[in-house]
Amino acid sequence: MNEIQALQDLLAKPPATQAVRDEGRHRLQRLMRGKPAPSWSRTLWPVGALGVTAAAAAGLIVLVGTGSPAVHNAAPNSPPPAPAPMSANEVLLSAATTVGGQPSTGRYWRISTSGSLGSFDTGRGYKIEQRMKRTLWLSGSPSGTSWAVTQFLGYRPQTPADVAAWKADGSPTSWKLPMCRLKKCPDNAFSNTDQPVSAERLGKAGVVGSLGNYPITLAQIRKLPSDPAKLKAEIARRLPGAHGTFLDTVTFEDGIELIMELPVSSPVRAAAYRMMAALPGVRALGEFTDPLGRKGQAITMGADGSTKTKHRLIIDPATGMPLTWEQYQTRNGQVVMDDTVSVAGWTNSHPDLQHP
Repeated sequence: MNEIQALQDLLAKPPATQAVRDEGRHRLQRLMRGKPAPSWSRTLWPVGALGVTAAAAAGLIVLVGTGSPAVHNAAPNSPPPAPAPMSANEVLLSAATTVGGQPSTGRYWRISTSGSLGSFDTGRGYKIEQRMKRTLWLSGSPSGTSWAVTQFLGYRPQTPADVAAWKADGSPTSWKLPMCRLKKCPDNAFSNTDQPVSAERLGKAGVVGSLGNYPITLAQIRKLPSDPAKLKAEIARRLPGAHGTFLDTVTFEDGIELIMELPVSSPVRAAAYRMMAALPGVRALGEFTDPLGRKGQAITMGADGSTKTKHRLIIDPATGMPLTWEQYQTRNGQVVMDDTVSVAGWTNSHPDLQHP
């Protein structure tokens, strides 16, 4: 029994709260990423792993989360004054200004990420999570081939407390989870063994991803408007029946998809930032440190209209690009899924199908 079937079985079991349904559906969507389907999942491909010289030779924009430079006006040997906190509008509009002037040419839009697919309760006093590494090579040419290079990593205890409980449990390397036992899954359906790297060709009928409730082709991407209001209207058109807070939060998700995953032009990526800045309910959280230790400004918004689960997007003020996306529970701040970007940008390099 694979992970997708297990999640489908879990989601089918009543009763489930809105937060549980939101979290479960997002897990399922993340497992299905790389197979563009008519769903409005935000597929984040939350930067800076290559050296500047090597990146320049490859034609790749490398984004490094260095934060904003400090300005020192205080007397010698005195600590610099703390910078004023940025509002959500300031974070997003500043990012729009920065990315709007970046180049939009290259053979591929490449984005490399790592993240968690979500946690599972072992029934032994701790949770485990599965992580994955992934690189998308999205062709900038209608005649080109796009690729998703993915490696699903083995299951591991999620938090330091889970690690301690796992060690007390004898440090097992495989689990048969409660939800899996109910469905008579094979033994060791969940293990800590990393899976092989897989390279999947994308782009059936020119599709390179999804936006709103429909797949989107490169030809359609090139027609997306660079005006924020018109871009919002196009997303709403692709979300028939959505309205109110639900429409706002899904528009926010699709904005993240536009700035992180889809091979859009820099003006459209800037328009996505401005569109997100105008949405009601977007809030600033101040400075956050992402899983790679990089500092950025974080903004948050509800997930699918839910008040119990929210998105958090950490943005590098120096580059205007996202560092990490997280979905977290408002009651305890627990991160349930995340995507962290290591490299993003247009490149003329050939796809590496062996390493995500």
